[in-house]
Amino acid sequence: MAPDDESDAGTVATNAFIETMADGAVDAVADHFAEDLVYHRSSGERAGRGDLASDIEMFHTAFPDLSGTVDRVVTAGERVSFIYH
Repeated sequence: MAPDDESDAGTVATNAFIETMADGAVDAVADHFAEDLVYHRSSGERAGRGDLASDIEMFHTAFPDLSGTVDRVVTAGERVSFIYH
């Protein structure tokens, strides 16, 4: 699904993240996130799509009822950043 504007890009990205994180749907990461995804771990380390899938799997193994809430979304063109807890 291609976003029509910046607000849609934020909605698409955050909904996909919440779906994969809340459901632990590691297989869905490839469906929702670009191969060249870059996200920033809380350590400040830059990570890619494969790392995201691994992180989701690790978190769900440790915390099977894990879920997340997006607190803030910032979009700029095709780039989307969000803070979640």
